[in-house]
Amino acid sequence: MREGRVFVELPAAALEIFKWDEQDKTYFKITSSEQEMLAGDNLVPEPLDPETDWSHPIYFNDKLYGESVRVVSMLIALDQTPERLFVHVAETLNKRRAMMTDILLADLIPQIVLILLTSIFLLTGLKEGLKPLHLLANQIAQRSSRD
Repeated sequence: MREGRVFVELPAAALEIFKWDEQDKTYFKITSSEQEMLAGDNLVPEPLDPETDWSHPIYFNDKLYGESVRVVSMLIALDQTPERLFVHVAETLNKRRAMMTDILLADLIPQIVLILLTSIFLLTGLKEGLKPLHLLANQIAQRSSRD
């Protein structure tokens, strides 16, 4: 707080925290109900619904600089002022997609192998189980119609 107004000062070290990730980009925006934008990137999306329930964080997907991002927005109420602060953080989806692919492949490949093995065992079991019936059918087919 400076002169009764909210002021955001982020040191360079704090900004570097957002850039440490090699796979994803992280963007943020801090806005105020009284002063508009206080810090960050002005293009970070915000929830569009004017009747948003700010009692809990809001999660949604959007686009930023042509890339899909996952955004979380939350309201921070300050005791010293009636001003309301909104923090919006957006992250690209590269890690999420890579993790989803890893999980899918880790589960999908064993499932496919299990289904193939089960199918082979079932078909072999059916073939062996029906073998006596096939033999009987062949023997009956070889008999004459008068037998």
